[in-house]
Amino acid sequence: MSARSGRAPSEAERRLDEAFVARLWRAQRFRRERLRTADGLPLQVVYPGRRRGPPGPDFQDALLVFGGADLQRGGVEVHLRSADWARHGHDRDPAYAATLLHVVLWHDARVPVRRHDGSPVPTLALADYLEAPPAALAAALPAELPEWPLAERGACGPDPAGVIQRLEAAGLARFAERQARYAAALEAQGGPDLLAAGLVEAAGYGVNREPARALAARLAAETLRAATGAGRVALEALLLGAAGLLPSQRGRVPDAPAAAALETAWARWAAEGISPLAAGAWRFVGIRPVAAPPRRLAGVAHLLARTPADRLLADAARALRTLAPRPAARALAAALVVEPDAACYWRDHWNFGRTSARPLPALLGPERAAEVVVSALLPLLAAWGEALGDEALTAAARACYLQHPPAGDNERLRHMRRQVLGGADRAATGTACRQQGLLHVYATTCGWRRCGACAVGPGPAPVTVE
Repeated sequence: MSARSGRAPSEAERRLDEAFVARLWRAQRFRRERLRTADGLPLQVVYPGRRRGPPGPDFQDALLVFGGADLQRGGVEVHLRSADWARHGHDRDPAYAATLLHVVLWHDARVPVRRHDGSPVPTLALADYLEAPPAALAAALPAELPEWPLAERGACGPDPAGVIQRLEAAGLARFAERQARYAAALEAQGGPDLLAAGLVEAAGYGVNREPARALAARLAAETLRAATGAGRVALEALLLGAAGLLPSQRGRVPDAPAAAALETAWARWAAEGISPLAAGAWRFVGIRPVAAPPRRLAGVAHLLARTPADRLLADAARALRTLAPRPAARALAAALVVEPDAACYWRDHWNFGRTSARPLPALLGPERAAEVVVSALLPLLAAWGEALGDEALTAAARACYLQHPPAGDNERLRHMRRQVLGGADRAATGTACRQQGLLHVYATTCGWRRCGACAVGPGPAPVTVE
C-alpha cells in the first residue's frame, strides 16, 4: 500500500515485481523534486547508481544528499515492498552494510528497516511520486532502459577519435600513480616482496578486493618468503588459513587427503601467532566457480611455489629488455598462468567440499594474468627500474603498458563506455591503457559526477535535483 494513501494495491498492481521498481529507479521515471524518505527526511538524487548483480545492493555508487547535508556515495537496494528487506534477510547480511537508501514501491514495513549492525536504512516509497498508475507505467516502460542521466544528457565524448588521446593520457596518469606508490614502498621493501604481496592482493577483485587486500597486509614479507621456501603445501596452507577459508575454519570436515594436509600445515602457522581473517569476510554469492577465493589463493600458492617472486621479477625484467612491447606483454602474462595438473585437488573443486561436474580451467588463467600484468607487474617494474637507475627498464615497462592488448571486460568498463561514448563498442578502448583510462576517469571524476573536471568530456554540468 502507499505510504501516504493507505490504499490497498489493485489486482494489476499485485502483478508488479521488483524488476519494475529497478526500472523506475534506473530511469528516474518519477517526480524527483521534493522527495522525502518514509520518515520525512528531504532527499536529493544526484546520481541513482550503476545496476549490479548480487551480492549487495542492486545499484552501486549512487550519489545522494539527505536533509541538505553532505553528498554521500553508496548502494541502493530496491524492493516491491519495504518489508521485503527483512524477508530477504538483508538485515542479517553484511553485504548490505553500504546501502544508503532502500527504494520501494510501497512502504508497508511495521518496524524500521535496519542493516546487520542495527543502524537504520532510509526508505523511499516511489508510489507517492509517480506521474501515472504503477500498472500503466509498467506497461509503458521498455524492458531495457538507458541509464540516467545518459538518456537525457547524451554521451560525454561520443566521438571516439577525439576521445582516444585523452583516454590514453588518463591511462598513463593511472599508471604513474601506481608507479609512485610502488616507488615509495620500495624504500622499505624489496621488489620481490612487493610482487608476492601484489599477487596475494590480486587474488581478490570485485566484492573480494578488500579481504584480499587485508590478507596481503596481514602477511609479513618474511613469512611469505619462509612459506615459499617450505613448498607449495606450506604456502597454500598459509594463504588459505590466514584467509579463514580452510574447512575447519568454516565448520566443515576435510573431504580429501589434500585438504587434510593443508589443515596440518596450517597448524604450524597458527602456532606462530598468525590469525585468520574474520569468518564471512569473503563473498561467494554471484562469483563464478573458477574465480572462487579458495581457488584464486591456491593459484597464487602454486605460482610462487613454481616460480618464486625474485625469479618472476627478474624474468619479467629480462622479457621487457629483450622483447618488443606486444611480445613482452604475452610473455609476462604466460609466466603467471597456472594450470592444475591431473592430481591437483583444485582441478575439479572450486571450494572445499564443492566439486564441478567437469574439470575446471586454469587456477590463474590468461585473462586474469593479463590484468595482473597491467595493474601490478608493469608499474612495479617501472618503479623498480627507477630505483635501480635503469631508465631503459622503466621506459620498456611504460611502452609495454601503452601497447598492451585490452585485458578482460567488466561491468564498470561497460558502464563507462556507455557513459563516455554512448555505447558498448570496445573499439575505442582497444588497449589496456585506454581501459585503465576509463577506470581512472571513473575513480577521479565520473564516480562523483565531477563533470567539470573530467578528462574525456567536457560534458554538460552534472544533473542535480533542487
